[in-house]
Amino acid sequence: MDMSNRVVWELLNSLILNSLDRLGYVEETYSVERMGEEHPLVIYLEERLNRFFTPSGGLSCPELEERIRDMLSRDPEGMRKLVDSYVRSYYSGRRRREPDYRISGRVADVLSF
Repeated sequence: MDMSNRVVWELLNSLILNSLDRLGYVEETYSVERMGEEHPLVIYLEERLNRFFTPSGGLSCPELEERIRDMLSRDPEGMRKLVDSYVRSYYSGRRRREPDYRISGRVADVLSF
């Protein structure tokens, strides 16, 4: 497990969960909360935040933690908007790539016996 994911989760978990609710991804909140730093969204956020804070990437875990803490104290609204933007981007990308396996009501009635 990457320590940077843990740092992102520990510092931003309430912001991430609130963002999911605010953006309408309420059904994902439980999954993210349960998996914590191992959830693909948290891994995605760690990668995006790493790129945001250094255009060439490659921050060490302590450097990433320092940058996140600094932004949270200097500009909490900016951090909220950044997390919202990344959460929206993550889920909009997933919706384009993942096929819809839901069964229509009529077919579901036939299949449920």
